[in-house]
Amino acid sequence: MMKWIKINPNDNVMVALGTLEAGTVISVDDGSIELTTPIEKGHKFAIQVIGKNDHIIKYGNPIGFATEEIGPGDWVHSHNTKTNLRGKLDYSYSPDLADLDQEDPRTFMGYKRTNGHVGIRNELWIVPTVGCVNGIGTTMLEALKTSMDLSHIDGIEIFKHNYGCSQLQSPA
Repeated sequence: MMKWIKINPNDNVMVALGTLEAGTVISVDDGSIELTTPIEKGHKFAIQVIGKNDHIIKYGNPIGFATEEIGPGDWVHSHNTKTNLRGKLDYSYSPDLADLDQEDPRTFMGYKRTNGHVGIRNELWIVPTVGCVNGIGTTMLEALKTSMDLSHIDGIEIFKHNYGCSQLQSPA
């Protein structure tokens, strides 16, 4: 599993998806960098030289500026960055969004609902974890059926526990 991500091709930082040790070699673009310090999960590290007063670019946009030169593999955080918003009373966000190629497009087996949203199923399941509450589950099921509009639900079921309270089936 990858432990770091470059969010936008224009970024000059990457984000650790897990804690990374100093000395970890990171492949980025057409080369690699070595981390100079440990990087905690969720923190940024530079992937190129970022000069003093240069923008820190994340999400393809400047999120601050470097207060000192930051080398490739260095931790990028409040000790070496400042916000670009200092002294601004008004702020507007106007991103220039671009579609990015996905290396591993994700899919799921869902369906499109009539309202345009997607779903995987519209079912309500009651699953007792012990046999001694099967009756309560049945009572809940009947109460739901008689007191609520369930027309938007494809199915409502109770999957009763086959054994007594905290009992499991004997091995065969």
